[in-house]
Parts: sequence; structure tokens; C-alpha cells
Amino acid sequence: MNSLEYIEINEIHRELKEEYKLLTQADTDTKIEDRLSKGILFKNVKISVDTLKSYNHLAGRVCALYYFICPVCKKRCRKLYVTENSKIACRTCSKIKNKFEGKTQADRIMKIQMYLHGLFNSKITAKKRRMLIKNIITHYQKLDDTYKMRYNTVAFKELQKWCLEASIAKDNSSEYKKAAKDMLKILRNIRKVLVFSGLSISKNNKLTI
Repeated sequence: MNSLEYIEINEIHRELKEEYKLLTQADTDTKIEDRLSKGILFKNVKISVDTLKSYNHLAGRVCALYYFICPVCKKRCRKLYVTENSKIACRTCSKIKNKFEGKTQADRIMKIQMYLHGLFNSKITAKKRRMLIKNIITHYQKLDDTYKMRYNTVAFKELQKWCLEASIAKDNSSEYKKAAKDMLKILRNIRKVLVFSGLSISKNNKLTI
């Protein structure tokens, strides 16, 4: 099962963000949305991409989530697989068992990120919130110690990146920018303490920054 070939929308999104990293946040989002709206060519098959926008309270702006449209069932999905007969299809249409255990540590971290994003939805029901929290805990518990610690330090790094962008954004007030800069200093100091004290890493692994 681990040898299954697939394409993942999150990976494509990360590559596009890296490609446009020198642009402003707004321009980057626009460029990515424009590229993905035209679809993705994979194995000579044109894959349509659907965009779901929602307000992200942590980022303080409207953010977009992207999904493939399965060529077979037309449902949204984040991964498409190459089946035995070389067709491109989602997990269900590819007849991959639900208990497929091929999730990598990175896959679980992406799941955690996706579920955390869902918690910021203002229209979320109490039942849905409990389910998301349960899923976050489940995936987190299945991470090995090294990845748990790397996820924590990566989370700090992402917060630093957000504060840096907020501190230089033209649309933000001077007071807002100053607050973002102050928070950026705090996060940098916290991350240094975690890394150098060993609190954020396993005993047998040392992270460098």
C-alpha cells in the first residue's frame, strides 16, 4: 500500500507559496488562486481544483482551502491516487480501504493543521468541534516523539512568520504593527528557550536554529 502513487493538493500549495514567497501575502494568495483555478495536469489528466474560502481568526483575514475534484465521482478530496488501471481517482473510487495505515508522520501533521483551521470556523457546531478536537488528539498521539517536538517548534516558526508579515503589512495601523513586532520578539525568545533547553526535542535528538 505504501507504494501507491498519488498527488496531494497541500504539497502543491506549499510549492506555490515558496515560488511566490517574495510577494506580499495578498499578491501571493491571488497568484496561487489564479494558478489553481486553472486546474492541475497530472499524468496527462486535467484535474479541476475547487476553492473554499473562510475567515481565519488567527491570521485575521480570509484564507482559502483548496481541494481536487475527483475525475470519477466529482467529490472534493485532498489526494488523488493512480489506480491499478492507471486511472486517477480519490481514495473511495480507488477502492483503498478506509483503514489504510500508510499515513506518514508529515501526513498526520497536515491533518492536525487542517483540523485546527476548522476550529476557527464561526459557524461550527459543538458536535463538529468535539469531533475535530478528538481527531487532533488522535493524530497527535500517533506521532513519534521526534515529530511531536518538531511540530511544536514548527508551530512557533509559523507564528513568527505571521507576526513578521503583520508587522510590515501596509494595511495595518502603526499600533498593530508595533504589537506584531513585540509578539515576534516574544516568540523568538520562547522558541530559543525551548530548543536550547531541550524541552522541545527528544533526549536523543538536537534541533538547531
